[in-house]
Amino acid sequence: MPAVCVMIAKVSGLPSAPKGTFAAQGLLDGAPVHVDVSVDRNQAGAIQALIRRAEWKSAHAEGDITVAAAAAQTHGQLQLQMGQLTDLQGLLGMNVGGSLTGSIMLHPEQGQTHAQLHLDARDLSVEQLKGNAQLSAEGSTDALGFKLALQLPNLRGSKASLSANGSVNLDTRKVALAAADANYRGQDVRLLSPAQIALADGVAVDVLKLGVQSAVLQIRGEISPALDLRASLQQVQPALINAFAPGLLASGTIEGRARLKGTLASPTENSAGMIAKYFATSLAIEKVVSEPRVIRSCLPISTISMSLVGFESRSTMLPASFAAVVPVFMATPTSA
Repeated sequence: MPAVCVMIAKVSGLPSAPKGTFAAQGLLDGAPVHVDVSVDRNQAGAIQALIRRAEWKSAHAEGDITVAAAAAQTHGQLQLQMGQLTDLQGLLGMNVGGSLTGSIMLHPEQGQTHAQLHLDARDLSVEQLKGNAQLSAEGSTDALGFKLALQLPNLRGSKASLSANGSVNLDTRKVALAAADANYRGQDVRLLSPAQIALADGVAVDVLKLGVQSAVLQIRGEISPALDLRASLQQVQPALINAFAPGLLASGTIEGRARLKGTLASPTENSAGMIAKYFATSLAIEKVVSEPRVIRSCLPISTISMSLVGFESRSTMLPASFAAVVPVFMATPTSA
């Protein structure tokens, strides 16, 4: 159902010191909308917006924000909550659930507007993912520090968690990731060194380096608008593989590197699938490889190579739990 709205505005004090009230009622997604806001501009040029009421379904917002002529003097607060995120399903066209509360506080500090942001999502569900999430941020537009935490009680049968912190420069649209840790199936994944993510002209990553057990994954390059990524993987031991596919490997190491080029919208072949295919290839080897082996693929968008050293598999069949994640592809590697 399209949105239907009726607005009533009352304005006085024109032109030097205008002030007024705005009241709106209508329907959005078949549910009533109520908005009651007053706006007042003083002689110094500061505009104050007082949100007395803003309601739709289980969503509610209220606040008092003053935007000063000098941006550094902007101050105020805004509170919002949504008791049932399922109210958004009709607008988003996807399954969502849970509840959301948030707050924004603004105040002058050292010649800039200092902001504090808190968001808390409880029993959050997005399609098949369910859990809790918390985001807090504090600082100015050129150095907004953030902390993110995510807890998933059941991700494919196991608990998962993620925590990260860093800063965002809203002026240059850059993210500096200082630290990140994740845990899944008893495995701790950590950010080994600070990473930079540029968002000004697409998405570009400047050395994202992750470690789990002795394995190290390193990624750098551009994700969009053009895909041009370089990735390397080192020292993947059987213990790490067996954490996700118990009893699959007895010995050996996996190391690989990839160059991915093209576009995300229309790649010649799905790059993630290609990498998974070659991992599946390495995991399907039947015999002990006493010398390093190399698998290479040269395609229009990608170059992938993988070295297998002293590799032994206990089975030529991938377990169903692992095959559900990685496509099965059987092949015999060529000699290095």
